[in-house]
Amino acid sequence: MKSNTPKITARQLVDLLAVRHAADIFVTECKTGPTQGVRDMQRMDAWAMKKSWAHPSFIGYEIKVSRGDFLQDEKWTDYLDYCTQFYFVAPKGVVDIGELPQGIGLIIVASTGTRLYTKRKATPKKIEIEKLDGIFRYLLMNRCKIVSSTFNQIQRQSQKEFWKHWLENKEVNARFGANVSRNIRKIIDEKIEKVGSENKKLIREIEIYRELHEKLVECGYVEGELGKVPRYSFSGIQNKIFDIIPLEQRLTIQRAHEALSNLNEMVKRKEPNDN
Repeated sequence: MKSNTPKITARQLVDLLAVRHAADIFVTECKTGPTQGVRDMQRMDAWAMKKSWAHPSFIGYEIKVSRGDFLQDEKWTDYLDYCTQFYFVAPKGVVDIGELPQGIGLIIVASTGTRLYTKRKATPKKIEIEKLDGIFRYLLMNRCKIVSSTFNQIQRQSQKEFWKHWLENKEVNARFGANVSRNIRKIIDEKIEKVGSENKKLIREIEIYRELHEKLVECGYVEGELGKVPRYSFSGIQNKIFDIIPLEQRLTIQRAHEALSNLNEMVKRKEPNDN
């Protein structure tokens, strides 16, 4: 019966290691010297260097996706001189920890091919930094692109070309600054207009409150000055209202109020099943 689990490829393992070393110098198929003419030149599946002057760390990786490839490999021990740590990276079941010498690490990939797990951490060791000279020169000459400096660009250009380029950039920067300034000014103007509109609204509301306050003071409903906390005499307002209503109408209102109150009490006391 065939397994439904997808086969893990070496490319997948390399990609996962690249993610793990996203902040480091990470080189795949890293050679230890010139690309031609040297028989004892080695080539590691992957090699990483931590970006640290105080604590240099160089990690080598040998990737295995089949049991047979692991058992037949006799050259991996030659890589140890170029690594402070060394790991085998493989799917589960390809490499057994008991088959590895002490100090050699083992990283296992999940069956989904999406994550790496450190089964055994490699033991850091010191190496002769001089032996890395071949790797460093190989990386500089074959795997790196040196970006020319501004000084070298100026040397290759005529003064006319240089200043033309400089003025063009200055014009672009000026346009950019003008656009930014214009946009900022537009935002400020919109804010000022909004605040002005809100201030006009508040001024109108204050005028309305002032007129209302003056009327209340005039009628004797309010004691106090505008701007201070007034004392509203609600009982006084009620008495004033009743003063202008004839006695007969007041009694009618009072009886109607009492009748409504009694009816409300009867409704509250009525049982749910009563008809």
